[in-house]
Amino acid sequence: QLNAQTNTNTLFGDLNSAVSITKPVLPPCEQYTLTDKLNYEKEVTGMFMSGHPLDNFKFELKYYSISSLSDFNQQKDGAQPPVGKPIKLVGIVTAARQGNTKTGKAYSVFSIEDYSDKTEFFLWSNDAARYAAFLEPGRIVLVKGSFEVKETYDANRRLVPNGFKFNIDGMQLLDSLKTTATKALELQLNAADLTLDFVDFFTQNLKTNPGACTLKLKLMDKLKRYDLELALSGGGFAMNDALSAYLLDANHIDVSVSTS
Repeated sequence: QLNAQTNTNTLFGDLNSAVSITKPVLPPCEQYTLTDKLNYEKEVTGMFMSGHPLDNFKFELKYYSISSLSDFNQQKDGAQPPVGKPIKLVGIVTAARQGNTKTGKAYSVFSIEDYSDKTEFFLWSNDAARYAAFLEPGRIVLVKGSFEVKETYDANRRLVPNGFKFNIDGMQLLDSLKTTATKALELQLNAADLTLDFVDFFTQNLKTNPGACTLKLKLMDKLKRYDLELALSGGGFAMNDALSAYLLDANHIDVSVSTS
């Protein structure tokens, strides 16, 4: 009203005039995959909002003897970690850098995180080169290794124990674990749960996924008090995403996975 009374020009012109704004039309596009969506969320907000990248690997985390990073960090910081015991860890690579020491020795430093915690690892020389392809941020990796006693020289040039260190024995992308590590699958269920749907699913799935993995069914009948073991005949199969998803949803089936 003051502007109208004083006839003063403003930055926005005549405020009483109607402004027509055309609503932008968004072009049609495909939905992001969960991985892409989570990566963009992390890039923009610094956190995962729709889920976690490890959500796609619940079967591996449950059945392949993988330790949480929270438990690992407690062992690493403890007075007596389990020396010599094989340990498997899983996480998404959050940071990585490579460099050389003053003596020209190559090294890599990388961090991974899971649902529970995060931790950092060092790789030296040949290992730094061998596993360089796995160290891109966003990759989901399996780290295998064990604790060993760390030795240093004392004043008399004798090797003496001086704490512990974790040695990495191997690394691989987590999405290859099911197919490369599964040697045998054992399913235990009540005889009443052996339905036609169960038989049809396994018949089709194992036929379309041939491989070297073996299958054993253990049927139980509590009323009649008998157990029956059935082994797969006619060749093996390869562990696959459809089968792992089926078993995750089948709470009435006890699952055991052998990797050796």
